[in-house]
Amino acid sequence: MNSAEIFAVFAQETRAQRCPGSLVEPLPHVLRSTPERTDAEGTITFADLPPGREDEVIDEQIAHFARAGRSFEWKVYALDRPSDLYDRLARRGFVSGPVEIFMAYALAHGVAAADRDCGAEIRRIDDERGVRDLVAIQELLHGRPFGWWGAELLTALAQAPASISLYGAYVDGKAVGGARATFPEPGQFAGIYGGSVLPEYRGRGIYSALLRQRLQEAQARGYPFVIVDAAPMSRPILERKGFTPICETWPMRLPVRVA
Repeated sequence: MNSAEIFAVFAQETRAQRCPGSLVEPLPHVLRSTPERTDAEGTITFADLPPGREDEVIDEQIAHFARAGRSFEWKVYALDRPSDLYDRLARRGFVSGPVEIFMAYALAHGVAAADRDCGAEIRRIDDERGVRDLVAIQELLHGRPFGWWGAELLTALAQAPASISLYGAYVDGKAVGGARATFPEPGQFAGIYGGSVLPEYRGRGIYSALLRQRLQEAQARGYPFVIVDAAPMSRPILERKGFTPICETWPMRLPVRVA
């Protein structure tokens, strides 16, 4: 499959899946997810807006989350339609986070062995204490609370444990990195997200060790592809590992607007 075909199949499969703890609505022109927790953001993805009615559909989504009294993220892919979706959202007050690259890896290529010992212990996380470690890492990296995210992880572990795997990297008992993987059913695409390492522990191969662990699990589970939204720092590492860039993607957020 070429890049556009990979994206189309991924979007189609995602629209047919469910997410623990959220109301997922595969609407005609977007996929909308509204978490049960009122402190969590909603999301819109995979826009295919009808010509001549683009702004109408955008306004419908803004109104939906305004009625719910919560903020939301509209994840824009360069392959969405219309091609000027980013600009249309920016004109309505959406603020974009840093550009990321949607990438895919074909597991038929295999999983490369580690080229060195990273010096960290990679642990599978399945309890509240481990989730707190992952939350603490994100809070140190981003300088803002991530308790809502920890609650989402615990919900997923409780309601659909086979659909998610969490990993932590520990040096001398200290949590210094973390990552997660998702395994939706039905689907051909395992997802890898949140690969993070504290700055003072970077350059040792810990990120690659977390990546390899998740690729090996996806391969063992029989998934043909792994997808990732890569930050600029991660892209060169992932390309060296064999990931193929599919398209750019932007997380665009709208502050709370109460209807």
